[in-house]
Amino acid sequence: MGGGVVVFLEANNEEKLLSFYWDNKFRQFDTRLTASKETDPHELVQLLRLL
Repeated sequence: MGGGVVVFLEANNEEKLLSFYWDNKFRQFDTRLTASKETDPHELVQLLRLL
């Protein structure tokens, strides 16, 4: 048997922020556009890491 932890997060599409996560072994698997009545839509990058 094996076990593990999956870490999923969404981050703003900013190069400096994404670089930090990539350096810490997160991998991008998708993007999504936010939908809110209060703010304009913007893109979020979805990242994943297996521990």
